[in-house]
Amino acid sequence: MQPVAEILSKMLLKHPAGKKIRSQFIIDAWPDVVGEHIAKKTSVVSLRKGVMLVKVSDSVWAQHLQLQKKQIMDKLNNHVKSGLLQDIRFIVGSLQSKGMKKSCRTARIKRPWLHEELTDKDREKIDDSFKGVKLLPEIRESLEIFFTAQKKKQNYILKNKNPQCKICGLPLIKTAGKTYCLGCKTEGRGQNST
Repeated sequence: MQPVAEILSKMLLKHPAGKKIRSQFIIDAWPDVVGEHIAKKTSVVSLRKGVMLVKVSDSVWAQHLQLQKKQIMDKLNNHVKSGLLQDIRFIVGSLQSKGMKKSCRTARIKRPWLHEELTDKDREKIDDSFKGVKLLPEIRESLEIFFTAQKKKQNYILKNKNPQCKICGLPLIKTAGKTYCLGCKTEGRGQNST
């Protein structure tokens, strides 16, 4: 019997989803790498075949970013521990597409949990989750980034006094008047009710 991680690794090698996941990590890292000021003047349009297309509010910013392209590419690749990004192309245009509200465009910037610090215990738990599991280095790195971001978000939510599941300890999510735990998939009744 093969371990699930081994099967997952093989599937991602054969399926383009593995590359798409890494591409999405790079797109999501844009605001963090370039900073909030530049992120407000830009919008990542796509990342295909190693080329990121970034829409810029005006030609002055496009020229400024063009001069810093190599440094930005290096920072993005280092941030997500990938060599997937090979080029960035800047185009000048309106950042607000039809039907897209401004709050949607800037919502990705406002992720305060990314500034949370993980404890040594949290880092050990993440490392322990990979013990005895054989994964390709790229997949392991992507999963480590994902697990780290999720743990930071969980810590942020718990720090801000959100109720906690009594079964698994994850933050409870409240929707339509009901409270759910996404970790153990239980509805907010009995032991999970707040």
